Amino acid sequence: MNHLIDFSKFFLVNEKITPITSNWFIINNESSFDKKEEGGYLIFNQKGNFTMLYLKKGSEGEEARLEFYPSKNFSPDKKSMCEVKITTREGKDRAKKSFEFITIDNVLEILSVFLDYSDLEKAPKESSDVFVMGASKAMKEVLESDSSDQLPSTYKAFVSYLKQISKKSNQEIESKTSTDSRELEDILLKFITFFKKDL
Repeated sequence: MNHLIDFSKFFLVNEKITPITSNWFIINNESSFDKKEEGGYLIFNQKGNFTMLYLKKGSEGEEARLEFYPSKNFSPDKKSMCEVKITTREGKDRAKKSFEFITIDNVLEILSVFLDYSDLEKAPKESSDVFVMGASKAMKEVLESDSSDQLPSTYKAFVSYLKQISKKSNQEIESKTSTDSRELEDILLKFITFFKKDL
């Protein structure tokens, strides 16, 4: 009987799928799980990269991805600390925006592009609310996870800058956004509202 218990522990350790909410999860290996539509994932990569991924509904397997690299050398173009992209089921990037640095002046733009690429402004309000509640909680929870020591400094800086910005008024935050979409701006402000809870 003891060998069954030991095997069970081994299995759980290797899976490392930690639910944060009903639709956001922390994953230690992207290839080891099946993604579900409208599911969000924070993924530790063996190369030291860290990814926020959202599988869009009704998009034939398209993913919005926010990639954080430990250094520019780890990025595909060797110039970026962070990339936001839409990746097809075939693994090709349909859209991509790269950021050479992560600063307090561009974190809202990075977040806006990720929200935009996730097609949240086209989603029903209930779906977008579930997304922002889950994502904002998961982004903080991953800092407390067992694997937090593997997070690249770029992700930690991104969250630190978001914490600083979340202390500002909505008017100040709106003045720092670069989106022309009122719907996307509202989603961004809602994200910040949820993000700053329990800080």
